[in-house]
Amino acid sequence: MDSYAKIKRDFEFLRLSQVPPIFLLYRAAKKVASYFIAILLLPVALLLHIAGYRCVTFFVDRIGHLALEPDCLLKEQALGIIPARKWIMLAPERRVSNSHLLSYWKPFFHVIHNRYACFLLESVSRLGLMRYDVARYARVLDKAQDSFKVYAQWSDRRPLLTLTEEDISWGKEKLEELGLPKEVWFACVHAREGGFSPEDEQLHSHRNSDIEYLGLAIKEIVKRGGWVVRIGDASMKPIPSQPNVIDYAHHPLKSERLDIILCAQARFVLGSTSGICLVASTFGAPVAVANMVPIADRWYGLNDISIPKRIWSKEDKKHLPFKDTLSYPLCCFRYHKQYIDRGMELVENTPEDIKALAIEMLDRLDGQYTEHEEGADFSSRFPLDERCASYYSKARLGTSFLEKYNNQDLHVSKPTERNDMTINIESIQDLFATRRGEGLQEAVYYCCGSAVEGDLVEFGTMTGFTARAIGAAMLAVERQYALPQRHLHLYDSFVGLPEPESSPDTDSPHVKLGHWAAGGCMVLNKEQLHEAMVEVLDVDRFNIVEGWYAESVPKIAEDQLFGFLHVDCDLYQSTIDCLDPLFSRGHISKGAVICFDDWNCNRAGNEFGERRAFIELTEKYNIVSEQWGSYTWSGGRFIIHGYDGCR
Repeated sequence: MDSYAKIKRDFEFLRLSQVPPIFLLYRAAKKVASYFIAILLLPVALLLHIAGYRCVTFFVDRIGHLALEPDCLLKEQALGIIPARKWIMLAPERRVSNSHLLSYWKPFFHVIHNRYACFLLESVSRLGLMRYDVARYARVLDKAQDSFKVYAQWSDRRPLLTLTEEDISWGKEKLEELGLPKEVWFACVHAREGGFSPEDEQLHSHRNSDIEYLGLAIKEIVKRGGWVVRIGDASMKPIPSQPNVIDYAHHPLKSERLDIILCAQARFVLGSTSGICLVASTFGAPVAVANMVPIADRWYGLNDISIPKRIWSKEDKKHLPFKDTLSYPLCCFRYHKQYIDRGMELVENTPEDIKALAIEMLDRLDGQYTEHEEGADFSSRFPLDERCASYYSKARLGTSFLEKYNNQDLHVSKPTERNDMTINIESIQDLFATRRGEGLQEAVYYCCGSAVEGDLVEFGTMTGFTARAIGAAMLAVERQYALPQRHLHLYDSFVGLPEPESSPDTDSPHVKLGHWAAGGCMVLNKEQLHEAMVEVLDVDRFNIVEGWYAESVPKIAEDQLFGFLHVDCDLYQSTIDCLDPLFSRGHISKGAVICFDDWNCNRAGNEFGERRAFIELTEKYNIVSEQWGSYTWSGGRFIIHGYDGCR
């Protein structure tokens, strides 16, 4: 508990240090006035308390809390766990996260909007009389959250909230305007990003995930006859245009009202650990959650499924076995810094794992799912510490995830060899299902199809996904056009990022936020990467080079040329260490394509990261290049037409 308190205290100190002193004085004066009012009106509070009025401490600022907390209170009342009261909800207009969701709670509560009335009632209940604290549902630390117990007790009863006829009629018109055909079913998808609430990213950035990793799942939903509506907010990165997929987060029809209707009417929601998914739960829509954190948590309803992020130990250089991630205190970590302090890094679910999660949900909804042994009751097979937040949850963990990772330790793995012709073509095509995969495939096809000289190389392998995508594309284009075989070179330190030392790195937003810390971005070790690559390429078609770029790149053979380069170095100094020797020694062919994975990171600032490095190298070697668009929200591609020393 002390670690939670310290993290919160440090965060609050940092946040308050950025607030103007006059505002701090205003807050202090307001608090003193509130206590004065509480004492002055204590008799009034006593009378209202006796009359049955309770001022509930709902956190209306966040949509997840606005959905979950009133829902749990009313369900406990309906179940007879708590007595009926005259409930008061304080909802100052400028603080309410979704006014349309709030309208659904108004029949059950006396909702107060006026900020002066809210201040008065909050003050009157400050000393305890009239006050009803609901923090136990979802805001307590280091103990089980009562919200999971309430949902378990509610079981399969009907949801308290259902859409009004007016909303159903209005929503039908708006869905048609969005482009959804009549009578078609749809699923909502969501991946949490940090743009919605940047002020608390320091605490919650570990909950973020990449929408591109949902690419395979999206294609599976469409393949099975559904449409996909991506929900979220305009701060999120756009997704590429696809058949039967609507990027509603960036659509002009987006509204608070339609947000609620989409969540309520979706056949299911495929999301992440984010509040918008709780809106679906409140209206009874099934939810499949990928990248769940805390690690031991599951979602809420009986029909919900979730799969957690995995944990990479920087010290042991391996993923922790699944059963170990359920142990205390790991199972309770709620803040990003807790993982950092333990030398651990959270790893997102792979596109394949998320696809399997979506398939299981669809099969269950279609009545086609056959229960596996791995899908038996989670609580009996994996007893949790009673301090785990979702200790009482009756929701399921994804069966495919359990079968794949239960008791698995990826540190010791025996690389396997296979003949080139045994490759599963469908699995190769899956590598191209994301925008990043498609963009890399296109660049590989350009390199090989346009007769650019040289091999292919990647600097920074991390999960191995892009390395496999590049290798699969290389193999595919060679087969399709009967081209000569090339070689794929893979470079990585396999100990994570180096310590940021140069000012372009230490001053960069991603480093300051802790996203690019020393030892970070480490997922697969060398042996694991080799095992992943032999599923795509024969062993004589690729080589893996371990070490820092400053040491490994200068050792490249003098006659080596590269026609395709995927640069995923993150840091400015790492990019210089990687590319400077290549340009100085003429290793980069004329017409070569360079794909910078982190081109738009650090707010797309030219003074940081890969941008800064390439700008400096362009001046140093008189590089003539042409930008060839983006291949993911963060990535940029360039074709090199020439430079000093180009062969």
